[in-house]
Amino acid sequence: KKNNRLNIVATEVFLVDAEMETGGCIDALALDESDAAPVLDLVDYKTGKGVYAEAVCQVATYTVFTERLLSEAWGTPVLLGGAHILRVRNGVFVHRYWPRSMLTMPYNAFTWARALHAVRWDIERMVK
Repeated sequence: KKNNRLNIVATEVFLVDAEMETGGCIDALALDESDAAPVLDLVDYKTGKGVYAEAVCQVATYTVFTERLLSEAWGTPVLLGGAHILRVRNGVFVHRYWPRSMLTMPYNAFTWARALHAVRWDIERMVK
């Protein structure tokens, strides 16, 4: 908290995206007050050995889901500023941040994986 201007405004926010038939739980939403105009960012906590590609896909997906839900609820387009991963393990703290403009590709990777998952069992039946 001393090294940034993230102010947590919500924690453990459950969400479901009907379009992707997928849901999850956001660890936190925070106002990033580093600049003149505060922006809402997604925050995810990790305690594993590292920050892996799957985690970037996860926070990108949760970012898109959050934007959709807030846009619908507030009746106006909402774009988050980006996504943070805060990793704490054995007293070591790592902070990673991706601005919203960098989250399109990892979100697309999620959509491709989701599409493959949707047809997996049909393909499995083809070889039985």
